[in-house]
Amino acid sequence: MLAFLAERRPVGTEALANYQLTDVVNCPHAMELANHPYLLALAGSYLGCAPTISTIGIRWSRPYGQSATVQSFHRDPDDWKMVKFFAYLTDVAEGTGPHVFIAGSQRERPPLFARRYSDEDVANKYGEKAFITIEGRRGTMFMADTSGVHKGAVARKGPRLMLEVGYTLLPIYAFDYHPVTLTRQVLDLDPYINRLIVRPCDAAR
Repeated sequence: MLAFLAERRPVGTEALANYQLTDVVNCPHAMELANHPYLLALAGSYLGCAPTISTIGIRWSRPYGQSATVQSFHRDPDDWKMVKFFAYLTDVAEGTGPHVFIAGSQRERPPLFARRYSDEDVANKYGEKAFITIEGRRGTMFMADTSGVHKGAVARKGPRLMLEVGYTLLPIYAFDYHPVTLTRQVLDLDPYINRLIVRPCDAAR
C-alpha cells in the first residue's frame, strides 16, 4: 500500500493532503479492507441495514501549513445514522495527529448544520475525562460514530497517514458523486454497497 502511494501525489499544499479517489480505490488492500465482511457486519449492525460506502479516502496530516476545519472539534452531518472506519498507515502518537473523540457525544441530537467547537468549549461541556485520544502503531484500526464531537489533532511533530471509510444509510446530500473505474481486480464487491465509489460493472466483478 505505501509503495503504491509513494508513486502518487496527494492533492493539497496545506496541513492536509488527500489522494485522488482513483488512486485510493486502486491502492492495494484499500477496497478489500473497506469491504471486509467483519467491517460490513459491524457497520450494518450499527446502522440497522446494509451500509452504503459514501466516502473513502487516504489523507496526510502534515506539520506545516494552515490547519483545516477537521482539525478543530466538529460533528459530521453526513446522514441520519453513520459510522466511520479509520486505519493508521503510519505510527501515530502525541504530536502526530491522533484522532480525538468525545465519549458519549454521539448520543446527542446533532445540530442541523456543521460548525466548529473550541477545545475550551468542549472541555467545559463534557469534561476532560470524556476526551478519548487514539494513538497506535501503523495498522491500528477503529470505528466511530462521527456524528459525535471529534477531531484529528494537528500534526505538530510529524506527519500522519490514515485511511478513512464512511458507512451511511444514504448518499451524503452535499456530495456530487462520480464513481471511478477499478484498474485492478477486486473480488466480491457488492454493487449496492459500493455504488457511489466504483462503477457498477467494476463492483460486480
